Amino acid sequence: MVRKEHLVTHPNLMSIWYHDQYVSIDVMQHMKKHLYNNFAYSRIFSKTADLIDYLANPLVIKSIVFILSIKNEKEAYPITKIAKRRPEFRSLHILPRELYVSSPLPDTVSVHSLLKKSFKKIVNELQAEESSRTTVPQEDNQENMIGEVPHFDTFKPISAQKSFCDLNNESLQFLLFQSLIEALVKRQYEKDAFSYMWQILRQDYASNPAQVEKIWKLATEYTPQKAIHYYTKTSGVFRLINKAFRMEDVERIYRFGCYLADLHKQLEETGNEQRLNQNKNIKKTFRGKKVERGVVQQLKDSKGHVIALNGLLSTSTDPEVAKMYSGGETIQSDYQNVTFEMHIDFSTTKLLRPYADVTKLSEISDDSEVLFFTGFVWKIEDVEESPANVWLIKLRSCTDKDADLLEYIEEARRDCSYLTIGTILQELGDHAQASNFYQRMLKDENLTDKIRCDILVHQAKLAENQGEYLQALEYLKVVESVKLETASNPNQSARLRPLFAHKNLTSKLHIFYNMGMLYWKDAKSKLARQYFEAALQQKGSDDELATVLNSYGRFEFGFGNIQQALNYLQKAVQLAKDDELLSDCTKNLSMIREHVR
Repeated sequence: MVRKEHLVTHPNLMSIWYHDQYVSIDVMQHMKKHLYNNFAYSRIFSKTADLIDYLANPLVIKSIVFILSIKNEKEAYPITKIAKRRPEFRSLHILPRELYVSSPLPDTVSVHSLLKKSFKKIVNELQAEESSRTTVPQEDNQENMIGEVPHFDTFKPISAQKSFCDLNNESLQFLLFQSLIEALVKRQYEKDAFSYMWQILRQDYASNPAQVEKIWKLATEYTPQKAIHYYTKTSGVFRLINKAFRMEDVERIYRFGCYLADLHKQLEETGNEQRLNQNKNIKKTFRGKKVERGVVQQLKDSKGHVIALNGLLSTSTDPEVAKMYSGGETIQSDYQNVTFEMHIDFSTTKLLRPYADVTKLSEISDDSEVLFFTGFVWKIEDVEESPANVWLIKLRSCTDKDADLLEYIEEARRDCSYLTIGTILQELGDHAQASNFYQRMLKDENLTDKIRCDILVHQAKLAENQGEYLQALEYLKVVESVKLETASNPNQSARLRPLFAHKNLTSKLHIFYNMGMLYWKDAKSKLARQYFEAALQQKGSDDELATVLNSYGRFEFGFGNIQQALNYLQKAVQLAKDDELLSDCTKNLSMIREHVR
């Protein structure tokens, strides 16, 4: 799922989704994906006070689309009133009530279909209202990187009791690219990898003979020791690499991995050598750019959080160079003049990607250029607008004192296999790319049975999400046939969903539960009941057992076994610790109680 280079909605159109406590886990997951794919920036609220506090602050964005998921129409009225009073109000959309109906048969495909139709309607209405699109100003015809800002992902930590599937899309993207880059720079590459990369570059520039000629020459003379110099040349390599990061094209980034590994190595060696010479220590760099209002709003909302820039970032030690690219004091309605001020903390060790002053290595040596490798992690210290109509964004390289961030990133970098990358892609809804990385890992002849089974469980989940229940069952039957000594951790709070930390995927409880769900969907009730019972006989956390009981209760309700359904759901409510799971169990219990006479 490559993110569209040009969204169907205006890039300066922000969405706010407000939902109540009745929204199911599946709806939450699918909503995040639809918001991410249709709007450049979105915020999610579930408490009225939080929404009011947010809207009370001055906003940079000029247009907001409000989307509501509220079961009680009376409760929707005050939210609607708040939204329509805002000067930024563009439109309001209420999602269909069918999303709240608890079907006895679990069908994530129908949830996805209903939301897909809802968003298609929202987008069509927005496009119909928009009489004309704002013309995006063309980039200056400069061949260095000062004039382009890489895409960034924000990381917002969650409670230690939550799993990685609770992270929002931006945080998942953050971890995805940390893992992906780590895997690519550590990988050993064959010569064929470069041949394929040159082929991609020539195809992309097929309509530009001059660029194709430069790429042919570059491919002939390429040596790893000049990776930085090649990046700054006018061959357009940097444009395609950063375009791949901007569009979050994981497959294309994977194909550029051979060159990125060489660039990473030379930047690291050059930077280390410069830092040995105290006179070469870089403490502050600058970056100027005209930036869309939506991006400035996102940076403003993320003050105090950390971001990772996905794409190589070229900066200058000369603030006047940055000012030139920011546009000075000229004003455009949809764009803001921004200067990024980057402070480098030398106490940082574990979170730094390599960087170096590349002025002497660059083909263009006039900009006092400092190049940061992709994935460099920054904390947003301040976002303020000056009287001269220029936004100043102060960033500081993260330090080792950010314990929560360290925990996540260290795991992402330590466990940077293709399985990890596939798992995050799967959680983001990019099923095709996830499957590609699983298949790449299965080619490893040295895989243990445990890891191979983990991959098959993930593939089963992919098949299930696409409605291929029989194929999913075949994957799980293979896993069931392998004798693995695995068990769930009773102290680990985890719903039975794909997790970034794939430590309990092959537990018997997890396998039996998923087989019960799949046999239920395949209308084999006897086998479904058999596997639900088997899952309940296994050791697991309270939330894992509550998940099984919640589904088992809905299963029995569908067959008219009301009392049995009540018993299972009452136990589920007693066991559930996770807030979303408890809400789902409580909702199902209330629904079934309505049928008791």
